[in-house]
Amino acid sequence: MKEHLLLSILWIVYFAIHSLLATNSVKEKLSFLKRYYRLFYNIVSVTGLFAILLYSAIIPAEWIFPKTTFSKFIGLMLATYGVFIIRHAFKSYNMKDFLGLQQLEVNYKTEKFKKDGVLAYVRHPLYLGTILIVAGFFVFSPNTANLITTVLSISYLFVGIWLEEKKLIGMYGDEYKKYQKNTPMLIPKKIKLF
Repeated sequence: MKEHLLLSILWIVYFAIHSLLATNSVKEKLSFLKRYYRLFYNIVSVTGLFAILLYSAIIPAEWIFPKTTFSKFIGLMLATYGVFIIRHAFKSYNMKDFLGLQQLEVNYKTEKFKKDGVLAYVRHPLYLGTILIVAGFFVFSPNTANLITTVLSISYLFVGIWLEEKKLIGMYGDEYKKYQKNTPMLIPKKIKLF
């Protein structure tokens, strides 16, 4: 179906732009934005995300399997747990800096990366939460558009993890490599209900 092909292309373009804007070379080329770059990045990301989700919502639904009370319950539980993980993970970050409302000058040579809270259990809690939300949404509403969104989003998250880990090794070196060896990427060794 043309709508599904277009949806796939939109997601691929969105993820490419998202990754491109996160590179240091693009940040340098857009250096005139200086302290507002993170805010610009977030505005572009959120606007693009909502536009694609809106397009996805207007595509006629082709159900992959029937929605049942049980599948809706499982979908809601997955998504809810994903939201809890993300909420808990944000306790380890400065929200104003994350959103681009405040720019912190961080010297990575003297500043240690954070590995407390949920970061003691998994290296990428925001990605874990996002995977659970996306998968939960698909189970809740199992149509073709949501399957495309789920498959492409989860695939991209693994690319994002790879890129982020390269960047973190570059910033923190052996200290981050040790953290990698001792802390799982996404699935905790111990489950702790947050």
